[in-house]
Amino acid sequence: MKTKHVTFLALITVMISGSFTQANLVSDYQQDKEFVDAISWMYKNNVTKYNQVDQFNPEGIVLREHAAKFLTEFSVNVMLKFINTNDSNCDFKDLIQWDPTLTNSILNSCYLDIFYGNNQRFYPTQALTKAEAIVALVRTIDGKQPEVDELVRRGNYTLRANELWLSKETDPAIQDRIMTRYEMALLLYRARVKVKE
Repeated sequence: MKTKHVTFLALITVMISGSFTQANLVSDYQQDKEFVDAISWMYKNNVTKYNQVDQFNPEGIVLREHAAKFLTEFSVNVMLKFINTNDSNCDFKDLIQWDPTLTNSILNSCYLDIFYGNNQRFYPTQALTKAEAIVALVRTIDGKQPEVDELVRRGNYTLRANELWLSKETDPAIQDRIMTRYEMALLLYRARVKVKE
């Protein structure tokens, strides 16, 4: 009986410490002034529907369909870009795989030359890497760049992001990691300054 009691206490301790860890994570993000300002700015500019750090889910990963929403809203609401819906290269075969509420964002991200598919597929539920986010954001700011070798293209976008002060990284190889919502918010917030220049 004593063993069961100790095990139960251990389980309660783990559960309580886990909730403290989650609370500490939210608290840490609430202490990050740039991130708090980013969420407030994104909300005011209709880039996100969330106006609180904990609602935004900063630890969550960004899927391609989410990135399409963020970057399309940034393009339209912040950069005041017009969407030309005449692009026939935006006919994707994997429409049924994405969140139906994001259909317009996905198509508009293609019309705006931010995202493209591959073999008529968008891959909406694929996790976005930081490298892909950098390419998409620089396209949003500078427009579509001439297509070149994949490695050269990624390197060019990485260097351009560094020039724009969007990222301190200059090596595209280290950007092959999954993008978090926290990082996406900071990228968009930093990019707003470049739009005004």
